[in-house]
Amino acid sequence: MDFFFQLIDTCDLVIYGDLGGLVTAGVANEIEYALRQGKPVYRIDWRTGEIKEIREVKNTLSITESRMLSDALTYLMLDDVEAAEVIKAKWKGSFMETLTSILSEPTARRLHRLEEQDLIDILSRFYHWWQEPANIAHNVDVKKLKELVAEKIKEISEKSLRSYILKTLSLPKTWYDYYTYLSKEERVKPIEVGTLKKLCEDLKIPYVELEKRLAIINPNYPIDLNNPSLFKMAIHIINEGYMRTKTKSIEYYNSDPVLHHYLKCRVEELGGGFSGPFKAHKVLVSYADPLIGRLLDAIGVPYGSKTINQPFVDLKHMRDDI
Repeated sequence: MDFFFQLIDTCDLVIYGDLGGLVTAGVANEIEYALRQGKPVYRIDWRTGEIKEIREVKNTLSITESRMLSDALTYLMLDDVEAAEVIKAKWKGSFMETLTSILSEPTARRLHRLEEQDLIDILSRFYHWWQEPANIAHNVDVKKLKELVAEKIKEISEKSLRSYILKTLSLPKTWYDYYTYLSKEERVKPIEVGTLKKLCEDLKIPYVELEKRLAIINPNYPIDLNNPSLFKMAIHIINEGYMRTKTKSIEYYNSDPVLHHYLKCRVEELGGGFSGPFKAHKVLVSYADPLIGRLLDAIGVPYGSKTINQPFVDLKHMRDDI
């Protein structure tokens, strides 16, 4: 570890990532060393880019546990979010005992994923609802959200949501009023990602719980990025497309209407919205909805001029017949 400690000595601050909230042995040693040296340490959520300063390292694994977790993710074909939830649900008192038990269960392994074409690393395969921009509204099943909130209030032994929000958390009454509004009797209600994340944080509800309960609909999360149609779409956009920002439609320019039809097929296969082609200056232009752009960004097609000039999507796993 001396080499890595020397690198930390040259740094002004340290930023680290974990696996589903679990910190592997080597990373934990580096964090503890940096904290002893008085250096600021931040945890980054690599899915969202959000960073948070930490004062102590928690949920650390030993070297043996770290190696076992790495092997388990590959063997079980789980991403780190899924693995953390399975470990929590199957907990038997110790990490090694729990993971050993999970590995021995025939049904724990996602064998159907082995039969699919492996286009993307398992840790990056799934796009979760909280990766969306804060101002994007999800369609939320209000009944399931109310059930989840009621369960959490009971679990933390609070008298009521009002008591928890106003007295325990000392939040403004406007937040209690807003949470009450969100739970009013409607089948489906659009709620912005930023609001959903704050609600989960206030009530200590894991983000992934909304996915497990299928509380977010159309689309359902997580979205599987291991999709040939998405990679075909990437080729179109890298060649003659443009992605402006995370909230604006993708643009595709080409004079050949047949290629616009192929693009339309790819968008529809992904469940997205498409419009066009329309006449533009010397060429035709079509548009795909911004969510498709965010999925493309997640696999390595960046926004702005880099869409064409500097993409880092890995296409080598695609078969020649795709």
